[in-house]
Amino acid sequence: QQGLQVVFVVRDTNSAEQMLAPHGIAWFQAPVSLHSRAPGQRPSHNYGEILLHCGYDNPVALAGLIAGWQQLFSLIKPALTVFEHSPTALLASRGFKMRRVVAGLGFFVPPLATPFPDLYAESGVTRDELLASDQLALQNINLAMARRGLPALSALTDLFEADRSWLWTFAELDHYHQRPPSRYWGPQYVDDSGEAITWPENGRKRIFIYL
Repeated sequence: QQGLQVVFVVRDTNSAEQMLAPHGIAWFQAPVSLHSRAPGQRPSHNYGEILLHCGYDNPVALAGLIAGWQQLFSLIKPALTVFEHSPTALLASRGFKMRRVVAGLGFFVPPLATPFPDLYAESGVTRDELLASDQLALQNINLAMARRGLPALSALTDLFEADRSWLWTFAELDHYHQRPPSRYWGPQYVDDSGEAITWPENGRKRIFIYL
């Protein structure tokens, strides 16, 4: 309404066709990793390990994803980009002049700590193990960045450098209980879908559980 052109880059083209196309909003397919490996004998415990299970264990494949995002940024020429759980897009954006906003649930915006915090409160995984995962992810990122002619990251937390960070959740629902005091914007969702809940009129407290 203010004369700005909005462009989406999406993973799910089916949802884009249903939700964006009727409004005439342009969208592109996001680069998607075809080389993710299955988790090992234990689940991913921090953000570095999640990256390693989502294509960041292969610097060449990662460089290919970065190249895909570079092509999109060259085509779109955004003045502002909002990144919702888009770490590879964040890497590729470092070669472009734009304002950057990192947004999403607490899971998508981890605290900027080294190593990235354990997602499990009592896991038994040591700090050294988490640090080793972060260092491997950082090493692979920098190899991929070098292939694409982009500057290296000095720490894995540099991945989330941005002009703003928006936490679209409540503090009580943050995935990271160790996060330092932060501003929470509350949930962002489409409010015209789903089924209305009919609560029993018995005066008891209401509990909603989402799994």
